[in-house]
Amino acid sequence: MKKTTLTVFAALILQACSENPKKTETETNSATEQVQNNGSGSNMPAQQNEILQEMQDMMDEMHSKTLSGNNDEDFAEMMSDHHDGAVEMSEILIRKGKDEELKNFGRQVIKTQQQEMKLMDRFDNLKVQSANSAEFQRELMATMGPMMNSGLPVHNDVDRDYAEQMIPHHQSAVEMAKVYKKYGKQPELLKLSDNIIATQQKEIEFLKQWLSRK
Repeated sequence: MKKTTLTVFAALILQACSENPKKTETETNSATEQVQNNGSGSNMPAQQNEILQEMQDMMDEMHSKTLSGNNDEDFAEMMSDHHDGAVEMSEILIRKGKDEELKNFGRQVIKTQQQEMKLMDRFDNLKVQSANSAEFQRELMATMGPMMNSGLPVHNDVDRDYAEQMIPHHQSAVEMAKVYKKYGKQPELLKLSDNIIATQQKEIEFLKQWLSRK
């Protein structure tokens, strides 16, 4: 099956945001800048902030993917990588965080998203090319925008950085699921998308409330 390299596909986000190319360029580089700059004026090395580094690693992985041209397979592949990032961030939180309420939240994220990843693993090597794959890929790529926001506060505190980063991470997942509902065909993945939207919107509210108390 002929595949399209996501490195080329990443250029589609420029097309999706072509009305404001300067903004697009800024957003594309902002995640890396956020890892390198903790927002507090200090020069802490990026690798010391594991939460931000994991977010960057996840986006790098997604950008380097090779897509099949089948919308169902490509959604499952990209969302699985996205989930893996959430699991990795949650594992960092559980190892190094201090807030038990937030750590329990992280444990639930791991449980839920690992189950969903197992389901998505079944949609590999689908042979049929989707006629509207270019449109789907362009819109799917654009959903990464919330994770490229360099304006987020960076605290160099595992608990608070986890909550700050997981909000746009979840927002991106919700938007990915909405795009799939527009273009996808597999009933199980459509149902999964509904569950992702409902669950992660609730989790976003929890994280916002948790941050408001800090």
